[in-house]
Amino acid sequence: MCKNRVIETWQSPKENKTAYIFVRDCGATTGYSYHLSLLDSDEELPNAGGNTFVSNRQFEIEWVTNRLL
Repeated sequence: MCKNRVIETWQSPKENKTAYIFVRDCGATTGYSYHLSLLDSDEELPNAGGNTFVSNRQFEIEWVTNRLL
């Protein structure tokens, strides 16, 4: 069973969206993967893969505007 471990959360400038950067671990036969999910601020991060971006390397994000990450 896969598990998510949140690395960082970032609120959008208007605080209506939350960006989650997290590591997803699916067991010994697979490597870690880094994910980005964008959710409404009242939503919790589900135990699923990222809905916006996935990478095999760690990355950083920055809100530029409320609609541009």
